[in-house]
Amino acid sequence: MGSGKTTVGKILANDLDLPFVDLDETIEAQTGLAPQFYIPRFGEAAFRRIEKICLNEVLKKGPSVLAAGGGAVLDSQNRQRILSKGFVVWLAPPFSVLRERFYGMKNRPLLPGTFRQIRLLYRQRLPLYRQCHFQIDTASSSPKKIANCICKKYREVKVHGPRSMVHGPSLCTPIS
Repeated sequence: MGSGKTTVGKILANDLDLPFVDLDETIEAQTGLAPQFYIPRFGEAAFRRIEKICLNEVLKKGPSVLAAGGGAVLDSQNRQRILSKGFVVWLAPPFSVLRERFYGMKNRPLLPGTFRQIRLLYRQRLPLYRQCHFQIDTASSSPKKIANCICKKYREVKVHGPRSMVHGPSLCTPIS
């Protein structure tokens, strides 16, 4: 959340001629509820179970650009599956930028109340995000430039790297 994964993801998908899949939208289609309504009603554990099922379904389909929320990588099986199926990109704005973007957000049920709590969550998740294949700071470039950079790196890896990269890029964001 706040890293630009939807904006960048749509541009990237268009540039790579791949479908764009937002995991939260997939979950909403499956459950009839957006995450900000599902989580308060059924809890985070239930949400993570649905998220895992939806992620597995998305990864079974053909290549796509997948926007996965920051919590998707908390589950080690999710993380391993994403890393083995595609080229994982961490859209990584500095925490100060995330803080500005979070200010006043009310529609994120898993976003802790204080900036101190948000920073703690961010720091706890950093080791998981650092396992990605490519990291890019999204604070100082336009979404188009970010997508171009990812596209270039993806094509390099796809040509020279392992066959597992053919699924397509997955974009992760630091907090969800």
